[in-house]
Amino acid sequence: MLKNTSTTGQLDFIVVGAEKCGTTWLSEMLRQHPQVFIPEQKELHYFNRKFGEFPELDNHNFNKPVEWYLEFFAAAKPNQIKGEICPAYLWDDQAAARIKSFDPKLKLFMLLRNPIERTYSAYRFYVQRGTVQLDFMNAFHRHKALLADRSSYAMQVQRYLDLFSRENIHIFLYDDLRRNAKAFLRQLEQTLDIDEFYPANIEESTYVTGEVRYRSLNRILSKTRYLVHKYKLTYLLDMGGKIGLTNKLEFLRQQNKLKPQQTYTQKMDEATRKFLQEYFLPDVIRLEQILGRDLSMWKRSV
Repeated sequence: MLKNTSTTGQLDFIVVGAEKCGTTWLSEMLRQHPQVFIPEQKELHYFNRKFGEFPELDNHNFNKPVEWYLEFFAAAKPNQIKGEICPAYLWDDQAAARIKSFDPKLKLFMLLRNPIERTYSAYRFYVQRGTVQLDFMNAFHRHKALLADRSSYAMQVQRYLDLFSRENIHIFLYDDLRRNAKAFLRQLEQTLDIDEFYPANIEESTYVTGEVRYRSLNRILSKTRYLVHKYKLTYLLDMGGKIGLTNKLEFLRQQNKLKPQQTYTQKMDEATRKFLQEYFLPDVIRLEQILGRDLSMWKRSV
């Protein structure tokens, strides 16, 4: 476990999730703020033990020394606050305790989205990645850890509330971001105690899931990632990053996308949407009790 004697005060904040809830957009917005430093690599995956895409496997960054992690923030200017955005920290069951050991006084942010929307968006994302190759309902049951579990926020939020002071945890809803991006960003800036700053692309979607041209290509890339982690050949990833191969493979994957399309739950048939509403209802009710906030908009038909 990390010792906070040497790391307390090294960072100012961490956005711990959730996936497909606007974290890529937020990363893009904050990275442009002159008073904020966020590493170019959005997700460092340092505090999560499980590997995000294949949670049955270990994350190879978990046991790296803290110096490896802090080096990503070495270029920050003296007048900048430093932070990371990594959605895996919300769902991973060991990340919260490890973050507390790193620094129990960090400001922590969570972005939460209607679980039905988040689940369907994650499904489309992992289909695009080549990780999921089933229709939605079969994928929902087969890939429960990727889809259903990560949309069940109550236990994830409670895990942090049990370890950190409530005043350190700031929870935002994707609904508010979609309704008014400027107001959403300003509220977050005020929480970070930084000046008002609106990037020119504040109204743009920074990452939109799209269909793929050649699914077989993404399946091969996904299978390669799986085998590299399964057989602990992750040193190849570090080598690939140094010589630029990792970026080239990611570029190839991005080029394999057709025109991106926004994710809307209206694409679901009524029976599927009703099933998901019933599935997530107990968790939404529990989350309402934890947050003391009305989430009735997540219970209604979309």
